Amino acid sequence: VAFLPQTDKIRENLSGTNALRGVLVHKKNLKFVKGTPKYYLTPSTAGGNHIRGFCESCGSRLTGGDNDRPVPYIGVVAASLDDPSWYQNQMHFFCSQAQPWDLINDGLPAFDQYPPSK
Repeated sequence: VAFLPQTDKIRENLSGTNALRGVLVHKKNLKFVKGTPKYYLTPSTAGGNHIRGFCESCGSRLTGGDNDRPVPYIGVVAASLDDPSWYQNQMHFFCSQAQPWDLINDGLPAFDQYPPSK
């Protein structure tokens, strides 16, 4: 579970805000029960392309954090969950891109880019 400051224009335009809250899940555990997301690619800071999924009907952002290089997890936008009330932030990443007024002072782990791999 993560909070990602969004400062570059691509991220701000895609999220519509200064941050995105998401849940990282293993790809094998993610299943869409209705519809098929529409995917868009943008260059990734990790190399390759960042793959973002959107609702094909309304355009709401559903996923991110996927890459056209093999990665075991995918980010699911917390606001897209049927019940986001259980969401609790556990870390912050891409903090190097936070706006000066976007203070991250809740004591949770914070990373300039991606968190370290486990």
